[in-house]
Amino acid sequence: MRIHLFEFEDLPWFPAVLRNAMTAYLAASWKMLPVGVAWAPLLQRALAASPVPRVIDLCSGSGGPLPEVLAALNQPPLAVVRTDLYPSSTDILAVDARHVFEATRRHPVALLLTVIVPLLVLVLTPRVRPVRPLALLFTYLIPILPLLIAWDGFVSHLRTYSVDELKSFTAELSAPGYAWEAGELSLPGAPFRLPYVIGLPVSPAMP
Repeated sequence: MRIHLFEFEDLPWFPAVLRNAMTAYLAASWKMLPVGVAWAPLLQRALAASPVPRVIDLCSGSGGPLPEVLAALNQPPLAVVRTDLYPSSTDILAVDARHVFEATRRHPVALLLTVIVPLLVLVLTPRVRPVRPLALLFTYLIPILPLLIAWDGFVSHLRTYSVDELKSFTAELSAPGYAWEAGELSLPGAPFRLPYVIGLPVSPAMP
């Protein structure tokens, strides 16, 4: 059952220094996963069908997986627009996408794996760039960040829509000229598959 709890990063009163440290950690952790290999083919299909080759990235945080996905594309340079609820830099637009998606899965294994997230935070934090003294303080001396990141990761899994839910949403959409597809992606090395939904413009020649 999908449960929509709060994430600390979404709260308006949450200190920016902690939020930026959390999103920087997430950007570093995405680099450890082969997300580009998994997501690039879907994005390639969407770009091929689109008259405007542009990517709008939601919830960019401190970069997220977008650089790895773009690097895996067989595509000329693209116009890319990054967005986030609380932009960490001036080149990111402020957009609220909390009701759109999560790049995880509501799966028992995914939920159980959040138990080891605090340990992963301790291991990966030295790889986060730029190095922020306060992030080190709240990771090792006052270990708040490992717990906050574990909570937000757990909540992200609970928020994620299933494939059946995505199919139900798109079946009710009034969007003439678009065909919708929902399914699951295999992520090499991951113990579960990731749900996705993609909308492609329908050619007038297509039935």
